[in-house]
Amino acid sequence: YDTHYSINSILTVGLIYLIMTFITMLHEIGHVASYSRELSITEVFLGVEIRYGVMLLFFTSVPFIDKLDSKSQIDVILSGIKSQLVLGLIPLILLPFEQTSFLGYVLFVMNFIYMLLNALPFMKLDGYWAINKWMGVEDYSKELWHSIKNHQYPGNAILALNILNWIMIGILIFASIKEVW
Repeated sequence: YDTHYSINSILTVGLIYLIMTFITMLHEIGHVASYSRELSITEVFLGVEIRYGVMLLFFTSVPFIDKLDSKSQIDVILSGIKSQLVLGLIPLILLPFEQTSFLGYVLFVMNFIYMLLNALPFMKLDGYWAINKWMGVEDYSKELWHSIKNHQYPGNAILALNILNWIMIGILIFASIKEVW
């Protein structure tokens, strides 16, 4: 097992992190634009945290989202993914005119993977919050624990989503640990 890394592999990892940072910031700007438009707010807080011990996560604080109707809330929640859809179209539009560069290809693939990850309703990212709004609950994970605590059946949808949520988080953690070791 060779533990030496070439300068190219280190630069590639650095490039991927820069691309992910760019995509994430564009994603969050989509939230900011939608949130600001819906509520006529001029100042919005952007933050950074580590989620699940391995995932760098940028976020937009949306403390007044409850003032919006459910459809507008879902629009704000999914607006980051919508901005990524626009970003993903750029390499596709340029493809017939010129050969897409390695950077364009990496941008397209990373954006697609990140967009898919955000859309899935299993980790507390956009898809998670959108499905909560669509189901009319605040947080389906908390809803499960509340039901268990009160000796009530949570409902098939909440139970199934929680089981899938635990499986997806387990896969993410296992895959991350496997990569490191």
